[in-house]
Amino acid sequence: MVAMVADWGVSETVALGSLAVAVWAGWSAHRSAQEAKRANAQAMYHERRAVFDAFLDLSMHMQCKGQAPDLDVVRLFYRHQHTAVFCLDEALAKELKDYYDAAFKLADFSRVSPGLPRLPKDESECHDHVKAMSEPLLEKLKKAVPVK
Repeated sequence: MVAMVADWGVSETVALGSLAVAVWAGWSAHRSAQEAKRANAQAMYHERRAVFDAFLDLSMHMQCKGQAPDLDVVRLFYRHQHTAVFCLDEALAKELKDYYDAAFKLADFSRVSPGLPRLPKDESECHDHVKAMSEPLLEKLKKAVPVK
């Protein structure tokens, strides 16, 4: 074996060096891909977490204000209900959009009719819809956005 190594020429030595560099490059590429996947997962988690936090804020506001939510506070969730389509499953994103639409309708009515007048049928349905969806949506979001 030692005699064989001694008989190696320049081309064999270069080939062995090339093999070592190729193995190192493959390992480096694999590690880089793993880091990219980890970074993507972390970015998706932060997007999901932002939607979750915004929903918590909106849900708490809707519970505190009842049938007279502030339109400006409800509007803050607008961007997040659109982001939900990209980072949560489609069914959950649709439920969030429905919740936002009902909350927005209720807030808009509250803006037009300040005070606490008797709610018309449509707005009353929105109020009931918001109350009914709040807890189940929160539980679904907790499952979709695990605490880290």
